[in-house]
Amino acid sequence: MTVEATRLAQRAVRGRAVRGIATGRNTRSALTQAGQSGSPNCQSTPQPSTSTATTAGGSPQCTEQAISNGVNAAQSGQTVGNFECSGDWAFAEVTMPGPNSFEYTALLNWHGSSWVSVDRATYCENGSVPQNIYQPACESN
Repeated sequence: MTVEATRLAQRAVRGRAVRGIATGRNTRSALTQAGQSGSPNCQSTPQPSTSTATTAGGSPQCTEQAISNGVNAAQSGQTVGNFECSGDWAFAEVTMPGPNSFEYTALLNWHGSSWVSVDRATYCENGSVPQNIYQPACESN
């Protein structure tokens, strides 16, 4: 619930990356200011879509389920944490299961009916990834 509340607050403040984490000084400052002033009122921010359906030839579904399906198509059992979508692109922070579990950042591309995890080296270098996805997806682990 905390992650979702942070995402709502970040959506309400223009210019904030919507990641659901408040580790940056600017985000913490904005949240503190919002709490003291009562603005923005995050309760009036529309709730994110909870639809888990994808439709053939449809628009990208930016839901945790749709992103998880794309990540887990390559290897099942992975857990998606924070994620963000922009048009046909998304990134997700992913945890691999098992005794040697580790975290990584996945870059996903919408392929008409579902998200597909793609090679970051290829797409990050060719300039097709939007800036708000590029930074967390291409400049991370």
